[in-house]
Amino acid sequence: MLKYLLITNPASGKRKGVDILRQVQPILRSVDIELESIMTSHTRHAEDIIREVDLTKFKAICVVGGDGTYHEVINGLLTRKDGIELPLGFIPAGTGNSLLKSLALDTVEAATKNILKGNIQTCDIAEIDTQTGKVYSFNVIGWGIPTDVNTMAEQFRWAKTQRYNLAAIMAIFRNRSRIAHVEMDDQIVHGDISFIVACNTAYAGNGMQLAPDAQIDDGLLDLLVIKKVSRFKLFRLFTKIFSGTHLPNNDIQYFRVKHFKVQSDADIPLIIDGETLGSAPFSVKVLPNRIKIFR
Repeated sequence: MLKYLLITNPASGKRKGVDILRQVQPILRSVDIELESIMTSHTRHAEDIIREVDLTKFKAICVVGGDGTYHEVINGLLTRKDGIELPLGFIPAGTGNSLLKSLALDTVEAATKNILKGNIQTCDIAEIDTQTGKVYSFNVIGWGIPTDVNTMAEQFRWAKTQRYNLAAIMAIFRNRSRIAHVEMDDQIVHGDISFIVACNTAYAGNGMQLAPDAQIDDGLLDLLVIKKVSRFKLFRLFTKIFSGTHLPNNDIQYFRVKHFKVQSDADIPLIIDGETLGSAPFSVKVLPNRIKIFR
């Protein structure tokens, strides 16, 4: 009998993690999968669990949660001292579920059936060196306006599923920009920059199709750089991002890169997989095929 570790974040999304756990447990157990279930109770708990638990007892790790929980599990796995690696199965309980949406597995039924099939594929990981340490990303790295949006969205939780849209409109109205120097592979961008975002997945946030052609296993990040433009142009871009029709666009510099770094005097935090972590200057490199996921 296979034994899987099952991590559940009860606070994910609209606090529906426990209900989804009850839904998937009998399905997984019906095919002779033994589950050891652990519920998270605080921020970064999933990361601590994965870093410290005896993983030699398990054949895989399943996660009921959102992108933030997946981020914690992946960072816990990649910072283990013993270097053990297990395939990861993700079941959506968050607000955005960007990775699963990019894989067309963003329903509980589809994600659970996918785990039962047992097929494995590799997924690239971005390694980010920041002022405060090393962080790993599977999804998106944002700097500039994305930071403003994420910060304000936390203040607009009363708006529920619309909080990111409201925050984006407010950030566009403010239209802050920062002087930054971006080096990537053999190219350089320097100037007054509204935002920088690097995507490993097609989707980010609450359904924004930032990089429609991004692939999780091509060894590259899709990097978008927008220098400061008018509020009107920013708003037009925002209205097209959900459908992925914002590209191509003369105001967006689009690159596919193996590594890049950003230097700036602006003390702006990074948004990594939806979490506020680190600040500029920072450097990023792709670790090709670094983890295994059910697919």
